[in-house]
Amino acid sequence: MAPLPIKTLGLKGAPLIYRVVFFNLLAGIAGTAIALSFGPRSAAGFAAGLLLGVINVLWLMRIAAKGVRLDSLRAGRLVARSYYLRFAATALILAIIVSRGLLNPLPLLAGLTGSILTTLGVMIFFALEEV
Repeated sequence: MAPLPIKTLGLKGAPLIYRVVFFNLLAGIAGTAIALSFGPRSAAGFAAGLLLGVINVLWLMRIAAKGVRLDSLRAGRLVARSYYLRFAATALILAIIVSRGLLNPLPLLAGLTGSILTTLGVMIFFALEEV
């Protein structure tokens, strides 16, 4: 069976942010279902990691959009400051989750990695489609 063309999904011409969220949602559903075979804590860890990854991507896209609207000197400072703030917030959340034993770190990192790889794939695919 041939894969559905993107136009069928209603994403042709949609803003990139919607495409990223949609495909991360699909990856999250599939990954959580697979992780569920390892147990409910693994599925919860994967889902939490993917959610954290999607929030990070959306935060990065917001930083980039703000930076584009500013002059180069202010943009550089804003992007640098925001990047470190985002990194510190993510590290703090991961540290709290792992240190308190709320979730297993391996599925958490798998979900985070899954979100990053899904986002990269979506961006590359749609960039090639634009050309």
